[in-house]
Formats: sequence, C-alpha cells, structure tokens
Amino acid sequence: MYLLLSYQIHPLLAQDFVRVFLLMDTPLTAPPTTYVSLHITVPQRLHEEVVITQSYFIELATSSNGKYFIKDTHYIVKSDLRLEKQTIVSMPGKLTVKGRFEIRDCQIEEIRSEIAVDGSFFISNCNQLKGIFGKIHTGKAFSIRGLKAIEEIACELKITAQMDALGCEKLRSLAGSDIEVGTILILKFCKVLEELPQKTVIVGVCADLRGCSALEIENKGYTIRQGTGDTYQLSEVPKELKLVRT
Repeated sequence: MYLLLSYQIHPLLAQDFVRVFLLMDTPLTAPPTTYVSLHITVPQRLHEEVVITQSYFIELATSSNGKYFIKDTHYIVKSDLRLEKQTIVSMPGKLTVKGRFEIRDCQIEEIRSEIAVDGSFFISNCNQLKGIFGKIHTGKAFSIRGLKAIEEIACELKITAQMDALGCEKLRSLAGSDIEVGTILILKFCKVLEELPQKTVIVGVCADLRGCSALEIENKGYTIRQGTGDTYQLSEVPKELKLVRT
C-alpha cells in the first residue's frame, strides 16, 4: 500500500499540547494497490475554513480544561460527525456537517454556534448543557433528549423534518427563538416550560405540548385548530390537545 501524506499546520497548532486532525480521503481498508491519502488541513489564519473530508476520527485541540474548536473558524465536515464522552470547552463559531451530527454524553455547558447539518442533529445525555444559542439549520430532524440541566433555547431553528425536546426537566424558555419545523414539533413533558417563542413559530404538521403543565398559552399571535377543523386561540386550548397549525 502506498501512503501519501500532505498537510498544512496552523502556527497556533504547533504547540506541544495540541494535536491536529487526522483526516482520511478513503478508508485504510482499501486494497493494497489503492493509493490512500491522508490530509491534515488547518487554516493559515483563524477566519479561514477547515475542510474535513471524512471524520472517521477527529482529534480536537486540547487544553488543560478539555477539548476545543477554534472559535473564529468555519469547520466543514464532509461526512457524519460524532462527539462522544468528551469535555468540550467551546464549539466553533460556524460548523457545517454534510451528513449526520451527534453530540452524546459530553461535558459541555453551552452551544453558541451557527450550525448547518444536511442530515439530522442529535444532542443527548449532556447533563451540563444549560443553553443553546445561535443558529441551527438541519436537512432532517433535530432532537434533544435527556438534557437535565438545559434552561433556555434562544436561537434560529429551521428544521426540515421533526423537532423534539424530551426529558428536558429544567427547560423554561424558548422566548428568544425563531422556530420553523417542517413536520412535527414535540415538547412533551417539559414541566417547567413557561415561554414559547415571541418571534416566529411555523409548524408544518402539528405541535405536541402535552405535559407542559407550567405553560400559559396567551400569545394572540398564534392560531391553531383541532384535527376536526375547529379553530381555537391558544389561550383556549387544553394542554393535552395535539395542536395543528392553520
């Protein structure tokens, strides 16, 4: 097997405590006659782009506090991206994932990024995550589950398929968000949720707010209808009713 190595290293990544990305164009299981290229591409300046061809393994920069992305850099991942069981000090300012994106069992306190995912985006069991801010656009679903500490979501959400927030026991506010969901919005059993978005909520099929016992639905800007076609103002709708956008 021939191994071709090409790389560019950012000056800030040349320090001893930092290890850069190991990026593969093709799997190392390729036949012996196949050329396999390994590429490490890091920007010359912080505002440039990092292009990751396949994220079989991504080694983030490391500090004494944990792993981190360079904040002012746009990371482009041309495959799936999975972050699991890591302490993440900071997310990038901008992240584009061409496949599926998953953050699982990570220690991270907030997400404050502009994130675009062609597939689905899942966040689960990140028990220190308290807030999600910025922009999140997905080509499929967006799901947050088991985020026991999350209190606020204040971001622009454009979700092509379903969005759900399940087991988010401390989620109080969506007030700072713009939400556009192509199919179903599920906020079941967010027991302390008090504020729906004050800006935009567009739901293509239905919204399920069952079990949101603290929610006082009083915003006159919303009109919903039952499956029978009966129309209500939100202030009149029982909490156990499945809501359908007119």
